[in-house]
Amino acid sequence: MFLPRSPFALLFCLLLACPSLAQSPAPEPAPAKIRVTIVVTLEDSPCPESKVVIKPLSAVEGWPDNQSHITLTTDAKGHTSLPLGPGKYRATAYDPMHTKLPAAGWFVIKPGQRQPEKIFLNLLYWDCSRVTCLL
Repeated sequence: MFLPRSPFALLFCLLLACPSLAQSPAPEPAPAKIRVTIVVTLEDSPCPESKVVIKPLSAVEGWPDNQSHITLTTDAKGHTSLPLGPGKYRATAYDPMHTKLPAAGWFVIKPGQRQPEKIFLNLLYWDCSRVTCLL
C-alpha cells in the first residue's frame, strides 16, 4: 500500500478519496431587496398621515404570503418607505380626510438593481363646481 510521506500529499489524497469533504458550490443568493421611498404631496406640500397601498402587478419574490397589498402611512414629511424585491408594483396614495382624488403610479424594480427608488405621488383636489348633473 502506498502512503505519502508529506502531510500535504496525505491531505490531497484524502480530499480526492472523499468527495463529500470537497467544497460544495455556493447556493444562489436571494434577490436583493431595494429601499423604495414614496413621497405624497398636495400642491407641492407634504401630505402627512396619507395612506399608501402597494400591490404587486406580477409575480414577486419575497412578497408576504396571503397578502394582496401592503398599506403604509406617511410621516410628517409625507414620506414612507419599505424594502421590495424585483417585480412590477402599483402604488396608490389616499388623503387621510378623503377630500382629494387618490394618486396612483406604477414602478419596476429590476433583478440585480442596487439603486433605491423614489416615487412621487401628488394628490388632487376634487372640484365639485365642475360636476354637472344630466338628470
